[in-house]
Amino acid sequence: MLYGAAWRAAKAMGYKKMVTYTLEEEGGASLRASGAKLIGQAGGGSWNRRSRPRVDKHPIQMKFRWQFGG
Repeated sequence: MLYGAAWRAAKAMGYKKMVTYTLEEEGGASLRASGAKLIGQAGGGSWNRRSRPRVDKHPIQMKFRWQFGG
């Protein structure tokens, strides 16, 4: 219900599309039910580099990109 409400509000404000991401292990049933389309895989990886060390506190695996509209 929240995805659907967010998309309706975004459309009312003039947005043409809305994008969100899920982790690979998440099914996406609520996104499919609210009308989102699976676009494909996206991102993942670490922000840690030798020149600027970082501690990864977020999931670094690939994600799925979902889109409403567009």
